[in-house]
Amino acid sequence: MKLLKQTVVTHQEIYVANITVERGLITEITRLNLSPNLNQVLMPGYIDVHTHGGYGFDFNDLKNDRYRPSFKKYLNKIHSEGVTSVMATTVTCPMQDLKNIAKNIVNIHRYDANNVIVGWNMEGPFISPEKKGAHDEHNIVPVDNALLNLIKGMRKFNVSVVIAPEYKGNVEKISQIKSYADVAIGHSLASADLTMQAIQLGANKIIHLYNAMSGFNHHNPGVVNAAFMDKHVLCELICDNVHVNPVVVRNSFDILTPKRIIIISDSLVCKGLKNGDYMLGTLPITKHNQIATLTNSETIAGSITGFDVNVRNMYNDVQCSLHDIVQMSSYNAARSFHQEHNLGVIEVGAKANFVLVNKKMHVLKTYINGKIVYQR
Repeated sequence: MKLLKQTVVTHQEIYVANITVERGLITEITRLNLSPNLNQVLMPGYIDVHTHGGYGFDFNDLKNDRYRPSFKKYLNKIHSEGVTSVMATTVTCPMQDLKNIAKNIVNIHRYDANNVIVGWNMEGPFISPEKKGAHDEHNIVPVDNALLNLIKGMRKFNVSVVIAPEYKGNVEKISQIKSYADVAIGHSLASADLTMQAIQLGANKIIHLYNAMSGFNHHNPGVVNAAFMDKHVLCELICDNVHVNPVVVRNSFDILTPKRIIIISDSLVCKGLKNGDYMLGTLPITKHNQIATLTNSETIAGSITGFDVNVRNMYNDVQCSLHDIVQMSSYNAARSFHQEHNLGVIEVGAKANFVLVNKKMHVLKTYINGKIVYQR
């Protein structure tokens, strides 16, 4: 198939081109001597590396075999957000649940014909009880041989393990984890020095910056200070305007630059559903007034906004360029799991995953493998 006279936006360029797709891959890009039409632009499909689910599906449901109907509905719905790739994100749960999730996630392609699920983001149980947020403290454990054996058996699958470096010697296990998976920092009370040590040992990402971590402090610098100090570590940012104030989003953009920010949704099972009570892993949560919290608590459990809303908020709050949006909505995400030559780009040989948006950053079409999977 061919996409004709498309205004293409990548993290580096804007140009008009005809794009040829064969067997799900871009096989030819013919640039045209035409002026770009910024009312409709074609960008790499969005990649959400931190989402717990939505529309009635929770990735912790992979602990059993009853997830398939709700998972299929979830896949159909997220394409309306422009999302073409997802890191399945789970919260703290018992080790047996993790083993069951691992078994199901490596075989999930059987029910995911378009290969939307590109990896597993294991957010817990190797985190700090003091910064647990919406995680079940009873199941929090340090990194141990059971984890190492689990991820060792998944070395052909993209896995990212979130740790609190300071918790019971977790920092000392980073090198071992790195043999089989990526390491991210989050839900942590680590000092800036310890965080920098973890980064130097191989941690490549800090999850949902500012939330559930030691903050920017001029007397006792923490994880956020280290995020600002290091020049390479990638930083996730929830841009729902609930988890992070728009002023802080602008500050973050200026300090980190778009080269280090990954827009995420951190969305929950109740995204797209009515107000009410739901579950996040083993904990009850309540959706009310456009916020989801632990039930009978003010602790924010996660986001209920679509990925496209987060992108629009970033675009409007920061007034950034289209290049910047591509960098933060797909390219950096692909970098975080080492697929930036295949995803998050529009180039020959890459997957033909695209999102077509208008000038207000509303999703008009979503393509996976060159086929339209959503049309407004």
